[in-house]
Amino acid sequence: FEQSMVATCLYDRDLFIVGVNARWRALMGVRDDQVVGRHLRDVLGATPDRWMERMNRALAGEAVDFHDEAALRPEEVVYL
Repeated sequence: FEQSMVATCLYDRDLFIVGVNARWRALMGVRDDQVVGRHLRDVLGATPDRWMERMNRALAGEAVDFHDEAALRPEEVVYL
């Protein structure tokens, strides 16, 4: 998890962040103590409702994907 080249954010069923790896921290420009324990929407800011709806459906057990969504950052594209 920590050494993965894929930016990864782990959150609980209520969408509170329980952990992020080094790649996610670098991508978002944050430290663990700035995000762990906070709600995902508070950290991501203006998160589209459709993303939150998909995440909630996935947490309820439905197979969902985000391949049609991309969050643009200055130097890369991050698929959610």
